[in-house]
Amino acid sequence: MTGTELTSFKEVSGIQSRSRSLARTQPVENPAPTDPTDVVSLDDRIDQRIAHVLGKTVVPMFNALIETSGEHRRELIALRAGVQRIEQRLHQHHARLKRLEGVRDDHRHR
Repeated sequence: MTGTELTSFKEVSGIQSRSRSLARTQPVENPAPTDPTDVVSLDDRIDQRIAHVLGKTVVPMFNALIETSGEHRRELIALRAGVQRIEQRLHQHHARLKRLEGVRDDHRHR
């Protein structure tokens, strides 16, 4: 890829390289179209590539995040319920201790 094609690709992809050409490291089976009506513009090819990359990477990543966020939400709700039960038990024990201390104080004053 060179010239205006490379410039357009760099603009769309956000690549800030100063290289004058871009080559693949592996050969690709992508024969050039022989019929001029089959020629797809660079913008269309870039759009297709971006859509492909998004579909293969970004969308599955977001789906995984959504799934795990649901699991995390359920875990947090369960943890909150556990903490609330512990707080309730602590209040009950505190009240019981206060009653027991009150009984001891009554015995001392007699």
